[in-house]
Amino acid sequence: MSEVDLASALRELLPALARPDRAAAAARSSWRAALDEPLPEDGAGGDAVLALLRDRFAAAGLGMEEPGFLGWIATGPAVVPAAAGLVASVAAPQRWWVGPGNFTEVLALRWLGQILGLDGNPAGALVSGGAVANLVALAAARQRAAERIGVDPAEDGVAALPAPRVYAGETCHQVIDRALAVLGLGRRALIRLPPGGRGATLDADQLAHAIDRDRAAGATPVAIVATAGDASTGAIDPLPEMARVAAERDLWLHVDGAYGAFAVLDPRLADRFAGLARADSIAVDPHKWLAVPVGCGAVLVRDAGALERALALGPAPYLEHVRRGDGDPASPFDQLGEGRPDHTVEHSAPARGIAVWAALKELGRAGLRARIALHIDCARRVADRCRAETELELCADPALSIVCFRYRPPGVRASGEIERANRAVLAAVRARGRVVPSSTRVGGKLALRACFLGPRTGLADADALIDEVLAAGRALC
Repeated sequence: MSEVDLASALRELLPALARPDRAAAAARSSWRAALDEPLPEDGAGGDAVLALLRDRFAAAGLGMEEPGFLGWIATGPAVVPAAAGLVASVAAPQRWWVGPGNFTEVLALRWLGQILGLDGNPAGALVSGGAVANLVALAAARQRAAERIGVDPAEDGVAALPAPRVYAGETCHQVIDRALAVLGLGRRALIRLPPGGRGATLDADQLAHAIDRDRAAGATPVAIVATAGDASTGAIDPLPEMARVAAERDLWLHVDGAYGAFAVLDPRLADRFAGLARADSIAVDPHKWLAVPVGCGAVLVRDAGALERALALGPAPYLEHVRRGDGDPASPFDQLGEGRPDHTVEHSAPARGIAVWAALKELGRAGLRARIALHIDCARRVADRCRAETELELCADPALSIVCFRYRPPGVRASGEIERANRAVLAAVRARGRVVPSSTRVGGKLALRACFLGPRTGLADADALIDEVLAAGRALC
């Protein structure tokens, strides 16, 4: 059985990936039957597998790269970072060894820090996503908080850490709870504070009071977690006020900006992100607004020592002959490159920095700013049209590029009937396929939810969303 060479495979697959035939996908919807079989005793060969990839996978894909996909805080990759990801998978399968893959990893992190306003060269890593980025940051926060009372949690565990506490708003993502569980702090360590007045997601005075109360009772405050763009409505916590409370109480401030931190580039939101540059750690996902292939988050930490002690790796005899440096050795296998494995929980990992570097090199700061501003404009366009249409109700003013609204059937006032109508509208709009929103709950009400994030998404898609919802609602009613 002959092996298929890479060039032949690309010639076979690229047309299908570049222009997936969505209309024909329905005719080939038997993809499951084509794939679901017992483990084959004899291989089918490369050509047969390439045909399946072309005719089943590519044709029946989710279509998240389409401009009308508005359902999740996720998108298909843009062309240049997708190509960079392919290059990385072949040319840089291990990111730690000296070479372009390793160098672009470090360079991409430095560029991300500059975008987010972190001066110097903060420690950190490119990881698989926001969940791991938040976990790594909170591991460093745990280390510093415990060391201040003479405990080394990485060596001795957290049993000697009295009543750890982490403070966040109600919109804090559920991966924070899980991170605390994995770190041994426990889910109950997370203190979720209620919203403040005038639409604020959190009251800074209540936050300060909770920290002071817990310290007086002998508990150990570990960190404050601020959310810069929550997953439901895109709400932004009061970062400047939370940064002030953290500084006054000498407490670690972590910002979960997996979705929204890049919006610091939009000058219209400068006051909302004024506290971002004061954070001790930030999590952000390049696979969201930067549109690199999914599986790329970033964590940036000011206190490199705390991070390295939290995630320290012992010596390995199989690496004794390998030196560390940033020069150009005779063989790339003689030298570990820049970056550190003890800045993340991952060890074997792809060189994600190539795709991040490629995306930022293509767009530049100005190009990314323009993309973000356009998507925020899209959410605001939807909000404006909701205010102008008697059949639509805006559920929350958009803070970023997420907007939540619902259809109000004429003459219908019962909340149950309105909810059933919106479920039907959502299903009908998705089935039509021009735009693909999702749903959430805002103030207990079911709402249609659209997130403008894709590199090809623009104002025409915002208008199409409203047109499609109105058409579906009128047809159903």
